[in-house]
Amino acid sequence: MRRFEKEEEVCIWLDDWDVWQSGQRWHIFERFRLSYGVGESIMQRPCHLIQKEEFDTAISIAVFAVLMLADCHILGSSGGVYTFYSHDEWGKNWANQTPHPTTL
Repeated sequence: MRRFEKEEEVCIWLDDWDVWQSGQRWHIFERFRLSYGVGESIMQRPCHLIQKEEFDTAISIAVFAVLMLADCHILGSSGGVYTFYSHDEWGKNWANQTPHPTTL
């Protein structure tokens, strides 16, 4: 996540959150989101746009996604860095290149 620290904004998109339901406690994440004033469910609002000054929030969202076994797409506003964490417990980083969908 530190590679995103200098980005003006970080977009974190969560997907495939219901694959490993036995390992998930979404109630914890929903409460976390409520502390930021986000009342919609993860299904209603799966994307989080985090400003540079709230970078710790971006780390927390990514950690929740990994712990809850959800797919997590992280993209910096410069477009130069991209990270993907899979619900199948692997991750991949791209820098200064656009990932091709077949490489995910």
